[in-house]
Amino acid sequence: MSASAKLLLIAAAVALVAMTLVSAYLAVKFRLSIKHEAPDLYESWWSTTRWATRLRTGMIWPFMKMIYFRQYRTVLAGYPKSRAWASWLFMSNWVQLGLVLVMWFLTQQTASASALPC
Repeated sequence: MSASAKLLLIAAAVALVAMTLVSAYLAVKFRLSIKHEAPDLYESWWSTTRWATRLRTGMIWPFMKMIYFRQYRTVLAGYPKSRAWASWLFMSNWVQLGLVLVMWFLTQQTASASALPC
């Protein structure tokens, strides 16, 4: 593995950790915004008993689908502050996915280069 590839891999890993922390912060801000703007929606999404059931049954995917595929624009149409936080959350999630792909590409590139005879 060349020094530049190692440096890129380290930079991507550091950026991924940073974006994960940013994403956690944005998720908290989004959740607090929903709690303030739409208490009924907050209760339907994050009720303690419902949340535990969703985690067990895989019902978290509709929520994630709403963020990843920008369905929050219609679901949160009446809640501009929450929609803005969801938009930032959307961006941070896709940046994280992009960083993971960059890291995967770098590791595949270096693995194939090290497999070649010298």
